[in-house]
Amino acid sequence: MTARERVLTAYSFKGPDRIPRFDGFWSFSDEWRERLGDPAELSDIDIWVPDEGAYPTRARQIEENDEDTIGVDSWGSTRRSRRGSYFYETLDVAIPVGT
Repeated sequence: MTARERVLTAYSFKGPDRIPRFDGFWSFSDEWRERLGDPAELSDIDIWVPDEGAYPTRARQIEENDEDTIGVDSWGSTRRSRRGSYFYETLDVAIPVGT
């Protein structure tokens, strides 16, 4: 069984020959296509990354101005992002060190 076949088999809710690893499986099985429709219609991006934070429903934006945005992420950390930047500054964490 190839890596692609292994992952597609698992995504079809069938038993592959072994547990699939992340081998690059950017396509949908027929069963997923039936449930979700054409992948090209689901989004205008090519790769989806799940939000694996502990508190995804608590993520929110606190403040936004001309220079930056301050918000709480799904891990409970408060962080500031500069407009146009790919990085952020952590201002506070959900569980401080030493507690």
